[in-house]
Formats: sequence, C-alpha cells, structure tokens
Amino acid sequence: MNEVPVQFMDGDCLIYGIIDRIVIQEDTVLVIDYKTHRANDSTQLSALANGYREQMRLYARAAELLWPQHAIRACLLFTHSGTLVPVDDENYHASSW
Repeated sequence: MNEVPVQFMDGDCLIYGIIDRIVIQEDTVLVIDYKTHRANDSTQLSALANGYREQMRLYARAAELLWPQHAIRACLLFTHSGTLVPVDDENYHASSW
C-alpha cells in the first residue's frame, strides 16, 4: 500500500501521519518511509536515519495497532542511493538494494 494515512493516540497526544509504503507479508509488516537525501556513504545514511527514529517509532506503533499479529519492521529508503536502512534496530546498518 502507498501513502497510508494513520491516526491514533500516543498517550494523550493525537498522532497523524502518512506512511509512504506498507508491505504486508505472511508474518511481517514493513513500514517504509522514503527520503531523498543525496548521501551515499553507509555511515552518513545511518547518521541521517537516527534523526528519523521517533517518526518511524510512531509509524511502527500505528502498524502494530493495525496488524497486532505481525512483526513490524520500520525502514527508511534513501531514494538517491537505493539504500534501505532499518530504524527499528539499536544499531543501524545500511544495505543497498
């Protein structure tokens, strides 16, 4: 699914966002947000991804509410380099597609 609007309560805050892409697999839901930064180096991309950690946590929470029986994986796709960076792990590891 593309451009999925989500709205939910996080504590006493109303959260609204639009998730760029959701891929539903048998037991996993991938929550992907596209970023257009022109960085190519995996260290640079990992540092950039860190700045989006809270946004992706909220997107992953929305997916958990919608698909509680699935594992949720939150990732950023840096479109310039075609690099997918998971942001639900403690350590970010950029991997090219």
